[in-house]
Amino acid sequence: MPHRPLLASISLVVALLAPNAYAQPFAPPLLEDFEAEATCGTSCGNACVLNGLFENALDDSSDWTVDTGTTVSGGTGPTNDHTLGTGSGKYVYTEASGSCTNDTLHLVGPLLDASQTPLKLQFWYHMLGNNQGTLSVDLQEPASASGASVDAGSGLLIAAAADFSGVVVGGHVEIVGSVLGNDGVYEVAAVASSTEVVLVEPVVTEGGLIVEYHDPDGPWTLDAWGPTTDDLNQWQDSGQIILTDVGADLRFRFRGITGNGFASDMALDDISVTAVEDNEVSLQALDVLAETCAGPDTAITVTVLNDGLLDAVDLDVSYSINGGPAVVETIPLVASFTTIDFTFATPVDLSTVGPFEVTAEVLPPVDADLGNNLLTANGVVLPTMAADGYFEDFEAGPGDWGLDSSLTTSTSFELGAPADDVINSAASGANAWVTGLTANYANNELGAVIGPCMDFTALANPQVEMQVWWEAENSWDGAVLQYTLDDGVTWEQVGAIGTGSNWYTDGTIGGLPAPQEGWTGRNNTGNGSGGWVLASHSAPELAGETAVRLRVLFGSDSSVNDDGFAFDDLAILDPFQGLTVTERAVQVIPDVHPAGELEIPALGLDLSNASHLESVLQELSVTLTGTLDEDDLLAELWLDDGDGSFDPSLDLSLSGLEAFVAGRATFDLAAHAALLT
Repeated sequence: MPHRPLLASISLVVALLAPNAYAQPFAPPLLEDFEAEATCGTSCGNACVLNGLFENALDDSSDWTVDTGTTVSGGTGPTNDHTLGTGSGKYVYTEASGSCTNDTLHLVGPLLDASQTPLKLQFWYHMLGNNQGTLSVDLQEPASASGASVDAGSGLLIAAAADFSGVVVGGHVEIVGSVLGNDGVYEVAAVASSTEVVLVEPVVTEGGLIVEYHDPDGPWTLDAWGPTTDDLNQWQDSGQIILTDVGADLRFRFRGITGNGFASDMALDDISVTAVEDNEVSLQALDVLAETCAGPDTAITVTVLNDGLLDAVDLDVSYSINGGPAVVETIPLVASFTTIDFTFATPVDLSTVGPFEVTAEVLPPVDADLGNNLLTANGVVLPTMAADGYFEDFEAGPGDWGLDSSLTTSTSFELGAPADDVINSAASGANAWVTGLTANYANNELGAVIGPCMDFTALANPQVEMQVWWEAENSWDGAVLQYTLDDGVTWEQVGAIGTGSNWYTDGTIGGLPAPQEGWTGRNNTGNGSGGWVLASHSAPELAGETAVRLRVLFGSDSSVNDDGFAFDDLAILDPFQGLTVTERAVQVIPDVHPAGELEIPALGLDLSNASHLESVLQELSVTLTGTLDEDDLLAELWLDDGDGSFDPSLDLSLSGLEAFVAGRATFDLAAHAALLT
């Protein structure tokens, strides 16, 4: 049969078809930060029309809403967007108040062109709230029809089992199962009918094929990512999600299901879809602290991402300091689509005080994008001062103390002359650190005042003392003293509730991180400090450490506030410096004391300062150097009542009778710690 009539009929059919109403497939890269969208009403059930690449589905319960700043409900939703990190930046979220609990909300992405490269999805999400629901990513993968045939001359693809009504001109279909070389992805030049499309590229005439194509009414494959849930007040990275290999067009959507209460607002921002390359490695992070204590052996750590289809083998990475010679080391393997943290075996010497710059680079032999292989970070090496005898009353200024910039939430801590309703003076002089000199602290605070780098090498039994004043909502808002030995990477609290002198008043302060111990309470509930008090505690964990920093951390919950917390006159000392507390030589002269009791002063130690002895006097030994036979002697230890003379009716016995062994009698004082504090 001649081909001409067939070609004429095909041309006629194509010319008469109406344009397809569906949008053209979008060729990545895609980035949606919602900054160009208008904000929508935040009441439950309000419609929100989006004008960008994403749309709210019509087959769900509610709409994802564009918002800025905080959401309308407390204790849930973000405070800022992720793109700008400010209250004016935009994001989309699920409103869960009112009747919007247990709702399902679909945010649908554009039709994606996957004809050239595999595609990957990444986004940032925020899920705060104790009623939090779940978040998932679903895929509308290509539909499939078998028994298809294709004509080489016309490009006409016929599939009786298919429904091409949703396929768009410029879209893509994939042929599989060919034995003549037709397998591949083809652009659609025209849609002839619900079972016929015309392909752009010439093909070999063949039947018995399988065709994959986009069906906008097709089913969704659930949970390509997720479902996930959380109760965390921060933006989190989804990581890399591989959407598809090279193939027909597809779509994805976010599916949020709100929880059973209003505290289940979840948010999305900075959604990206990009191509997957064979070789693509990058530096994601360079771990350099903004401030570090001086030291000769500081580790440098980088985060390396292999975003390619192929593993990266024997990958070289380097770093240099202040433009100096590069240190080059090799990572044996970074597997495809994985991220690793690599710490250089060669540390850097940061003993010189002052600013410094670190440059790190990943050096792959082949890479699709060389623009993301280098990172630079700046920091400052801080001077270190001796902790022995340290005292700071802040009268000459902050004295190397300042606000801790590593905490991103706001703080009301100020240095100056306190003049609030309750906290209205310094402990000495004019200045103290306080959460608001003239006003109450704010809700949802978590801020700190951090001190200088200190060397505790000379202190065998360090103790921290400071004047404190607390006036904060009991068990919800309060302060704690913490220390770090690793430049603020981790923080531990000094002391514990029930120990020390005036040390911590509660163990369940809601505004503080675990273990939530600290100073809390106020006068109208009978547990404020009622003025300045001296708080002191031993810190044996700091003994001998060369790089210690202290900070006073204050946190508050979402309601009720007051004057807060103040501190002044901070001192570090070793109450037993220069004393030998474990042994005393005693000479017993028989002709002077032939029998009976012999009073031996216990080193002449002043036990009146209770905090000086906490966890320090663990053992006391008495050595016999006289002429008496030790078998004829027994020793007993007493705590003097304060009058300086021995009187068994007034003094307190700390032991039973101890025999001398090899000339020594030893008393275990661990059981009497409470008496010596």
